[in-house]
Amino acid sequence: MDYLRIAYRTGVMCLLGLILLDTARADDVDAPMVHVLIVADTNDARIGQHVESDRRMVVAAVEEALPAHRRTLRVLAGDDATPENVLQYYQELQNGANDTLLFYYAGHGAVNDDPGHVLTMQTANLSRRTLVNTIKDKRARLNIILTDCCSVFSDIRSFYAGAGYDQLTVRYLFFRHRGTVDLTAADIGKPAYGSRDGGIFTNALFGLLTQTPKKLDADGDGIPSWEDLWGQLRIDAKNRSAPLLASRDKRLTALVGESPQPQAPHAFAELAAPLGVAIPLPKSRFGVRVATASEGGARVTSVIEHSPAEWVGVQVGDVITNIKGEEVRNSNDLTTLVANVPEGWPFPLTCELTRANDRTNTTLTFRLAY
Repeated sequence: MDYLRIAYRTGVMCLLGLILLDTARADDVDAPMVHVLIVADTNDARIGQHVESDRRMVVAAVEEALPAHRRTLRVLAGDDATPENVLQYYQELQNGANDTLLFYYAGHGAVNDDPGHVLTMQTANLSRRTLVNTIKDKRARLNIILTDCCSVFSDIRSFYAGAGYDQLTVRYLFFRHRGTVDLTAADIGKPAYGSRDGGIFTNALFGLLTQTPKKLDADGDGIPSWEDLWGQLRIDAKNRSAPLLASRDKRLTALVGESPQPQAPHAFAELAAPLGVAIPLPKSRFGVRVATASEGGARVTSVIEHSPAEWVGVQVGDVITNIKGEEVRNSNDLTTLVANVPEGWPFPLTCELTRANDRTNTTLTFRLAY
């Protein structure tokens, strides 16, 4: 099986936006919502399998890293992955002025003199210029565009060649920036690569989202930024692609027309700026005060600010009945189960609870604070 993908249709993840500073307070600067659109051209005969790997990875990342009450998610794949559906999504989207818009695309891409960088889908082309302008017209607070696709020069459509997300890092990057992040997988004139596990760009990007803010904070100012991530992303993409290219040098040279070089992502514009306000460190590993519920379980009496529980949407009155697969019969059970999780545990935990207002059962995924 050929484990190499030379992506001409790849991944675009985008968050586009603007921030109204007069509505943001120093202790309340998170974007209220992140609206996510994932577009994956999984029908392509050459790279569809690899694009599907990217789609699964990104959907899982969004569902794990962004709390359900802080996001909307739409996926366009297969026959639905068309420029018309992308533009219609943004035309119909009802977003707030302080929200974040996140767009991700997986599929083919190319560069032409006019209109420049293009996402070449099965049915038609979507120019990056049109996409970015459409997103900016929504006047959101933060816009992010990420594409894991080629940037080779070509007559458009005439080419072929062959876990655990850190809560604070995600919060800084996706809720506490203003402006636009517009990235693609490869420098202009260059192809992008991948394997059956997905694109180099997508794997490198989401791998960095597992790092703690301290590790990602390259300039040491205490606030991880897209600029910090960008430097590490280029290094990581090159390191990931080098061994892949070395094992297939002759074949790629014949396909691309030159000796392949390690992949380096490209930024189309200056990266969005951080708000400059540090997130207070959680004062509790989980962040709830509870009492034993009469019907069994632990009833939440208060939720601690900036805690993992607040982040994932635990509410006062909720009755927690299960943590990490183990039954919670009373308040002591919850305290013991949380205390027994080792310090630095890197994997997400589940919390099953009953909502006080409608008696529905809800499962939340969270990570304990460091």
